[in-house]
Amino acid sequence: MVREDIHTTEYEESGAFRRLSWGSIFSGLFVALTIFILLNLLGAGIGISTLDIQDTADNPRASTLGIAAGIWWFIVGLISLYVGGWVAGYLANSYEKTSTAIHGVVVWSLMYLIMFLLVTTAFGTVVGGTIGAIGRSAQNQQITQRLSQAMGQAGFNQQNLEQAAQDPAKQAQAQQTAQTAVKVSGGSLIGLAIAMLIGGIVAALGAISGSPRYYHPHIEHREHPYTTPAPA
Repeated sequence: MVREDIHTTEYEESGAFRRLSWGSIFSGLFVALTIFILLNLLGAGIGISTLDIQDTADNPRASTLGIAAGIWWFIVGLISLYVGGWVAGYLANSYEKTSTAIHGVVVWSLMYLIMFLLVTTAFGTVVGGTIGAIGRSAQNQQITQRLSQAMGQAGFNQQNLEQAAQDPAKQAQAQQTAQTAVKVSGGSLIGLAIAMLIGGIVAALGAISGSPRYYHPHIEHREHPYTTPAPA
């Protein structure tokens, strides 16, 4: 009992008792982001190189490209998170699996937060630019008149629009299209949430696989003092 108390005091006074190593976490985060960007650029280059500008009939459909891009994004995310978690777990130098797994989970959470901020910022910029362009175009009377004339020639006048709105068959078709869009959107969000959870698990497993497997008495360990054997 006395030996355990002495060992605990020396351990805490040495400053080795740190449950999180932020240097390890940020190192793993930078590695994960770099691998994610690199592999996505590689996938985009391969996808673009398969397109034929002259003979568009041989090109895959937009839905096929979207599904392939989603699968590639999922696989690349798992690879980058596993490697980033491995780097964080290796540099954390902890023999406690729970503490090491938390390093991987923190890398996962920071990576998705950064990606979410980048996506929302880019989306807001695109939407804002589109609305501004539409507003500037609407102020031009000539463009508005030409647009009205083109719509009238195509049969999209006010009378035809009112008749289309009152047509039961077209109303049912519009409702069915809207319902399909809602289901697809809901399924996509659920799939994205599941993919994120799988990414967190993979990052934690990567961190555990990168942690040291054997105890060495001359290495400074970062774990709870009661889990470290007392010196003889």
